[in-house]
Amino acid sequence: MDDKDKRIARLQRELELAKHQLIELNKVKYELEAIRRSRFWRIREVFLAKHLKLSDRVDMLIKAIPIVSNISKFIDQTYLNLTLESVDNTKHEGVLITVVIPYFNYYEFIDDCINSVNNQGLGDKVEIILVEGFSTDGSREKIKKRKWDNTRVIYQGHRTSIGENRLVGIQEAKGRYICMLDADDMLAPDYFKQAVEVLEREHYDVVYPDIKFFEEDDREQIKPDFYYDNIFEFNFLSTPSLFRKSFWEEHNIGYSDSKEIFEDWDFWLRMAKAGARFKHLDGFYHLYRIHTTTVPSMTDLRLKDQVKKDNQTKKPYQSFVHTKEFKQVKQRQKKLFKVINPDINITW
Repeated sequence: MDDKDKRIARLQRELELAKHQLIELNKVKYELEAIRRSRFWRIREVFLAKHLKLSDRVDMLIKAIPIVSNISKFIDQTYLNLTLESVDNTKHEGVLITVVIPYFNYYEFIDDCINSVNNQGLGDKVEIILVEGFSTDGSREKIKKRKWDNTRVIYQGHRTSIGENRLVGIQEAKGRYICMLDADDMLAPDYFKQAVEVLEREHYDVVYPDIKFFEEDDREQIKPDFYYDNIFEFNFLSTPSLFRKSFWEEHNIGYSDSKEIFEDWDFWLRMAKAGARFKHLDGFYHLYRIHTTTVPSMTDLRLKDQVKKDNQTKKPYQSFVHTKEFKQVKQRQKKLFKVINPDINITW
């Protein structure tokens, strides 16, 4: 190829590049024209007009609010679609749910508690771990003589806190999901089925229900939908919320044995800080017994020094809420997952 042919070839390439750039410029031109013809742009021009009265500007601003809101929602949805992750759900053999029940001097309630678990209709897909914390009323010996379906008992060698008992139970759990249930409380029918369907199909890490009080109180407590900031201000999660054990293991969540804090709230704070995704389950599935016995109930214990324990529980997390990590983890609450094989473990 001589110099003339080389120049012609170079000019042809430059011409093709110019055509491509012209096409791209036209695209931008059409997009700009579409924006200028849009309702949003007209409102902007009117609002910025110098001759417009203040009252008219305010009126136009009010009309623009839903438009801006829709744009914001569109941007959020676009972001979620771009960050949508696929999760391959696997078949889980054996126990699906482990229920950890810390026990101390509550023999009169334990049958109700365990029966409410075994009445969930999942058979041996549910295991119960009763952690006996060295009771002082003689019921430890009574427990040794009892047998319940799908239940094994761990006997502590000395007086232990509720946090220590829960930690032992979680460590021994075989289930994919774990529920921590107080020995004087109960679960309403179908709770596990409803909660597991959410966990499996939407890949949340924690699902929490509403509360129905009973015995000496008959109130109902509807829990709010999860908002990340709020969990660092007050505890609104039910104790028997279901959580994913693999998340607990992966992030070394542990469980506090301190009696100076609300150990259950601290547990949910640890989960939230690690990035767990929470979901409110509509329904009064936590049956919370209000009673007075010779052993102070959980309600009595938590009414003492409420403000002090609240502050002690929140204190370790106060600096976290002002960090970049906090914002990143908060954003994860909005994340959506596409679950492959979502019903592989739902056999009911």
